[in-house]
Amino acid sequence: MDRGEHFARRGLRRAAGIRRPDRARDRFLAPRTLISLRLFVALPVPSDVAKECARLGERFSTDAVKRVAPELMHLTLAFIGYVPDTTAAAAAAALRHSLAGKESIACRLGDAGAFPTANRPRVVWVGLAEGAAAVRERADAVREALREARVPFDEKPAVAHLTVARVRDDVDGAARAAIAESLRSVRIEPLSFRIDEAILFESKLARSGPTYIPLERVPTRRDALA
Repeated sequence: MDRGEHFARRGLRRAAGIRRPDRARDRFLAPRTLISLRLFVALPVPSDVAKECARLGERFSTDAVKRVAPELMHLTLAFIGYVPDTTAAAAAAALRHSLAGKESIACRLGDAGAFPTANRPRVVWVGLAEGAAAVRERADAVREALREARVPFDEKPAVAHLTVARVRDDVDGAARAAIAESLRSVRIEPLSFRIDEAILFESKLARSGPTYIPLERVPTRRDALA
């Protein structure tokens, strides 16, 4: 194709309202022409642990934050995002390959915090006082298996945490400061628990909130703790 033909075709695309996809921007957005699933890999936590974390979210007004329901709380190992439905099988196989036979993880709840920082909260979470290193090791193993299977995922470093609330974008500085102060003063009950499976979830988004559907469960060894 010569230079003139290239610009002619580009002009026709513009006139027709057609533009090339921005792959960097659209990576985690739903494709419009494919059957797609929004996937992530996570470690579930017991209901009493999730309810203790939810107590933190209840300290904040719903005008200031969007709380996460206890039944949706988990420790994320890898966020895959929107992929063709055919990719789910590869992701499930990667999960089985990376974690099958791994030992259970002994965990204990730790302090509350926020991303990007406690003084500038956007995502409020509860961390782990015990088990964080083992969770990161599982995340590394899953991510390496996903890479080998050519399944794309969000490459942000894994940080072991349970998200309890997201601060609304329109919250003013005073409200954010109040949230930050609350994070400094709150005490989380240091509950101990065990994680004995990893799950590949499909996340269905709706105005009423997300629904998480387990697609693949990989149990860990119950005869030992890590």
